[in-house]
Amino acid sequence: MLTGDEIRKARKAKNLTQSELAAIIGVSRSAIYDWERGKYSPTGERAIKLANALGLSVTEFLPDYLLEERKPNEAAPTNHNIILVPLLSDVTRACCGMGNGYEFPDDTIEGRLAVDVDALGPIRTNGMFACRVEGDSMAAARIYDGDIIVVAPEEEPIDGDVVLACYGAHQRWMIRWFYAQRDGSIILKAANPEYPDIKITPEDVDCGWYRYLGKVIAYQGSPKKGI
Repeated sequence: MLTGDEIRKARKAKNLTQSELAAIIGVSRSAIYDWERGKYSPTGERAIKLANALGLSVTEFLPDYLLEERKPNEAAPTNHNIILVPLLSDVTRACCGMGNGYEFPDDTIEGRLAVDVDALGPIRTNGMFACRVEGDSMAAARIYDGDIIVVAPEEEPIDGDVVLACYGAHQRWMIRWFYAQRDGSIILKAANPEYPDIKITPEDVDCGWYRYLGKVIAYQGSPKKGI
């Protein structure tokens, strides 16, 4: 777990004042002051926002007893309303574009990412995983190049949800808005109009060209639903 002095050094490495960091996180400057002098430690969503602002892993803010070893693909529940989900390595970035061509990598787990369960709302966390994204096709959905997303495979999508899917002969990963059609087909729509819609037919599903990987929650906040 990071000490107050380590938080202060990380802030200075980012060339941020206490007031500037407080504004980014949405807390008072006195909260930053108290964290840095070790009066108390950030938890939950504040720890997540602080980690993002300082470019650190949220797991660094967790008490050591929460970081016990687990199977690499196992989400780890804690007593602090935080789930530690597997974070896939950089080579498995999900593409906010036309896909990156990687198969689902069970054996490329980089570490564990702490996710505030309360901030997620009612959601099935079993099998949840996280990965980084690249590209600009979903920026209007508040998912930006370089973000970390959390994917919930057991959540059934409804129209306008952001999903992570595999598509095509190469099982390309892509993040899109999901729309079910009356004829049984699915439309995967980018938030950026420069990217064409992708129509998934029932035949595509039957032959394995389309695979739903889960509902996406942007780690920095909730993704914006489509219209």
